[in-house]
Amino acid sequence: LIIATGTSEATALTLDSSQNATFAGDVSVTGANLNFLASDAAQIKAKESMIFTIDSDNNQTSRVFQFKEGSGNTLMIIEEAGNVGIGTTSPSTKLHVSSSVYANWTTTVQNTLNSNSHSVYTGYNNGSTNTRYGVYIQGAGTTANDYHLLINSQFAVLGNGNVGIGTTSPI
Repeated sequence: LIIATGTSEATALTLDSSQNATFAGDVSVTGANLNFLASDAAQIKAKESMIFTIDSDNNQTSRVFQFKEGSGNTLMIIEEAGNVGIGTTSPSTKLHVSSSVYANWTTTVQNTLNSNSHSVYTGYNNGSTNTRYGVYIQGAGTTANDYHLLINSQFAVLGNGNVGIGTTSPI
């Protein structure tokens, strides 16, 4: 199946014998949903950059881009204002992560550069032992040169266990 536009020789849509579709030019869907259904995994690929525009005519203020799972629950949302929500459909900050799962960290920020790298975890709640952490910082370094926590150069926790208040070099 080949569909051409008007009197032009250019092919707008080609559907081969394996039912693979090839589009030339822009594809617009107005007043409907564009669904990708596949028996295994549907993919959208680009040879270079891929740009998703929300509210391209800039006449709305509450457009969103959502990632949903099969039953329709939102996994991640990106608002037109730039806020990103994971586990929430109404992010109140640039990155808003929410979870109600026991025995799980809500967020992890990890540097895997080398064996002396650090990790920061937030929001742990183990329902079976009632162990809870607000922020947990894990560092591999164990010397006075390894900062595990440094707040405005006023509070420091070093890799050797020394804690300094008002100094970054506690004895």
